[in-house]
Amino acid sequence: MSNRGGLILAGALLALPVGAFAELPSAEQICISIMNNDGLKVQAAQLKVNDGCVKDGVKTGSDANACIEADAKGKVDKKRDKTDSDATKKCIPAPSVFYAGPTATNDAAEESAKALLRDVFGPTLGALQLCDTNPDECICQTKVINRVSKLERAIGKTWLRCKKAAMKDGKEPFATGGAELNAELEQCVTNGLLTGGLSVESDTKAKISDATSQIEATAAQFCAANSVVDEFAGGACAGYSTPPTIDAPGLADCLRDHAKCRFCEMVNASDALGINCDAWVGIACP
Repeated sequence: MSNRGGLILAGALLALPVGAFAELPSAEQICISIMNNDGLKVQAAQLKVNDGCVKDGVKTGSDANACIEADAKGKVDKKRDKTDSDATKKCIPAPSVFYAGPTATNDAAEESAKALLRDVFGPTLGALQLCDTNPDECICQTKVINRVSKLERAIGKTWLRCKKAAMKDGKEPFATGGAELNAELEQCVTNGLLTGGLSVESDTKAKISDATSQIEATAAQFCAANSVVDEFAGGACAGYSTPPTIDAPGLADCLRDHAKCRFCEMVNASDALGINCDAWVGIACP
């Protein structure tokens, strides 16, 4: 999906007044950045839970859907507590922009990760296959979801790097005043032509494209050939892995698009933004 969202939106976005006011106060920038960082840690913790639940589900037949809600080891709750604590320490008074509070940040991060897993394997994770009866399918599923989780983390890290720079006066991508309007900061997601190439859409360091390529390579190696079912049946990307053939590029692109959708919805909720996720990704986001 090379620059699809950027081409749709770039013309209007480049016409925006950039850095029209003074840089956001340092205390607000610190709060906003900490909340984003904490939110991504909540998301990462849930993605790790997801991976473990899929691994256990295909090995033992345990209910992976219930598992991702349980947070049995309390890892997600621990990260959520850190967000709450940091908000108390660093976000009073609350920033006037790019901030929806710790609860919104935590909920958006946790739920986006759960929703992404359900995009992959269906609303109840019903596509998961037991290793004792379908060893090739279960290997495909565990390896692909690990790659999808890695992709989602890469998208978040790219966003965080751009956002921190965007709020600074005298730094790219907004050299004068820094981003202070939603429509400015949203370019860190959508605008592939953003000065400095820091946006998620431009992916200058190729972290997102590399992670997508890893999904493709993993699918090509482990999925479909020795399977009897579509390992992603019931999910949003069903049909790309139909034994005995695998459309690995198609599957990787589909999974990437859904990862981008869930990321976009997460930052809209956590940062009080208004990105048109459908227009950016190029699909109807769930």
